[in-house]
Amino acid sequence: MRLHLPFFNSFFVGFSFVGYTIVAYVISRENTFWLLSIFGILFVLFWRIKKQIKTWKQLLFLGLLFRLIFICATPNLSQDFYRYLWDGNLMLMGINPYLQTPKEVVELVQFPFSSLLYEKMGLLSNINHTNYPPLSQYSFQGMAFFSQKNLFGGIIFLRALYLIIEMFLFFFGKKFIKTLKLSPSLAGWYFLNPLLIVETYGNLHGESMMCSIFLLSLGFLFQKRVFVSAFLFGISIAFKLFPLLFLPLFYFYLRLKKKLLFYGIITITVFLFFLPFLNENTALNYWKTLNLWFNTFEFNASIFYLIRAIGFELLGFNIIKTVGLITPFFLITSIGYISLKNRNPTETQILKNLLWVCSLYLFTATTIHPWYVICLVALGLLSRYLFPLVWSATVFLSYTAYGSSEVEESSVALVLEYSIVYVCLAYELVKKPLLKHF
Repeated sequence: MRLHLPFFNSFFVGFSFVGYTIVAYVISRENTFWLLSIFGILFVLFWRIKKQIKTWKQLLFLGLLFRLIFICATPNLSQDFYRYLWDGNLMLMGINPYLQTPKEVVELVQFPFSSLLYEKMGLLSNINHTNYPPLSQYSFQGMAFFSQKNLFGGIIFLRALYLIIEMFLFFFGKKFIKTLKLSPSLAGWYFLNPLLIVETYGNLHGESMMCSIFLLSLGFLFQKRVFVSAFLFGISIAFKLFPLLFLPLFYFYLRLKKKLLFYGIITITVFLFFLPFLNENTALNYWKTLNLWFNTFEFNASIFYLIRAIGFELLGFNIIKTVGLITPFFLITSIGYISLKNRNPTETQILKNLLWVCSLYLFTATTIHPWYVICLVALGLLSRYLFPLVWSATVFLSYTAYGSSEVEESSVALVLEYSIVYVCLAYELVKKPLLKHF
């Protein structure tokens, strides 16, 4: 495959290769200065490389090159994959992973590396029920199957699975972009984004897989292939629950018969995936775990931290539980308003509505890990807004929290991360989207 890249672009590619190699095999998340420095360099190189790419073949080659760097690396910026393997091994043993916490069964089950997985997954995973939907659990089961003798087998399996799904998006996405009459260059801002590469292939987070399936569903919907779209939409929900937020936004886009078909197929698909796990205890445990994300966990939030500070000043205590009760009603009301505002939405309007719903959720959430922003980046590109792309760079500042033995967030890093994002957002709301300038 001849790439025909100019020398200086090859120079940038070489430095990116070195940067991703260091992230994959050398640096840990405790090395805050070097980690953030490399992330910053990778984003500058990403911008320069992206501006030079002329063909889909070049984009595909570089995307694969940077992803394959991580193929044999153990995730060193996140410990979540240890919980993946724990749940997957329970699945292999025929045990419902939703019924007990690891702490409750650690003395009762034995499987390869069980003690290591329990120790490495961390205290929060030890004492809480799993929060991963069924399709994620099935992928963890496959991961565990290939990890019986060596953990690398499962790690490679999951990365290969992510890559296969992304390849479907890559090749079908070309037609999707043409349907929307958007510039093909938008694909590069997503496919080569360091956030996507590091958090998916480095840290094994599944948001990109959910996002890829959801975008495929969206593409088929805009091509009027409602059945396929609904089936893929259901799969994306069964992998991560996040797309549930988007369901009301399509209500007025479809006519009655297609509307019934769309929502019916989604409901059946999700139900069938959840069916093997369903019982009273599963539903209760899963609900308890989901509630933790609204009224217990706090990390890298923006608006919530401002509200929390006001609560401390006025009441003298953390008001997260009160905020956790109000936030879902705020989101439901906002989504309803956005859905009802335009009774005859175009594809362009739907993309903007998806962007604003996703943004509202992330801006009001109590916990924002870097990989949560991946879907927002894709929606921002399709809507021609720059602030999600900016956030994909500044969100790495959240890694400053891991610079010591205990997780301790930096107020300076938080202010810097969100001030840049909100200034960009404010300008785009007042003036016009900025993405065309890039």
